Amino acid sequence: MSRCTPIFWLAWILTAIVALLFASSLASAQPITQPRGEIILSGFLSCSGPNGNRQCPFRHHYVEMVAGRTYALRIETTEFNAALMIEDERGNMLARDTDDFDTLPGYIVYRPAATGTYRLIASAKAPLLEGFYAIFMQELTVLFRVKDEMTSSDPLRCEFHARTYDVPMVAGQRYIIDLTSNAFSPYLKLLDMDGMIIAFQDESMGPRGTRIVYTPTRTASYRIVATTFDPRRVGAFMLSVSRLVIQSLDSANRPLRIALSRSRHLRKIPCPPRLSIWSTHSR
Repeated sequence: MSRCTPIFWLAWILTAIVALLFASSLASAQPITQPRGEIILSGFLSCSGPNGNRQCPFRHHYVEMVAGRTYALRIETTEFNAALMIEDERGNMLARDTDDFDTLPGYIVYRPAATGTYRLIASAKAPLLEGFYAIFMQELTVLFRVKDEMTSSDPLRCEFHARTYDVPMVAGQRYIIDLTSNAFSPYLKLLDMDGMIIAFQDESMGPRGTRIVYTPTRTASYRIVATTFDPRRVGAFMLSVSRLVIQSLDSANRPLRIALSRSRHLRKIPCPPRLSIWSTHSR
């Protein structure tokens, strides 16, 4: 055997070890990535106030939203009773995490009418405690969206025009069905393929919008009935079906990298009677 053979194999082994060490160092240096489409904000609410009086704490965060897209937002903490709200930059209240309390507790599902910057308000409900929190924001997957028009030629049942749409749904997944119109007050029904009504809703999103949140128990095709709250009304409307994937802050094997938002200044803003709000701005 040639004396070069052991030297060759020794060099090959050393080269392989160096390559493995280099690859592992590159892997460990890669940043932790979040699930695509999800934004995580965080902060700390402090309840301290002048003269030892506990105050009503607020923190502001700013996010960009695109018109026509649907977003799901929630606030999570294990340290206090948290609340989340959305305002426009003029201070108009747009949504709260209690708007769909029966079907989506703790969630805001919001579709902005205009592209721009929106203010998220993290606050604490009684009892006033302090601690860290995280706000999760994700753009929902839109499975079905149609701009349509109710006409006088559409089927009339009990004095109400209606249009139907068949949509497949998977058992155990949560679906959000939105019907909006500027021409009439919308009314939604959800039927199984046997024709049985399994959910219905009117004006859950205000006078021009309604929403059904439904988690099917079996995979099948379901029928959505878009109709009107008032008899014989017609006009344009938009129907959309989105899927919400719920993930928890403490989900197993889900890496989190949360950067604490830096406050820019502290200001006192009006509060309900006998309360005082200290608002920390971050952007």
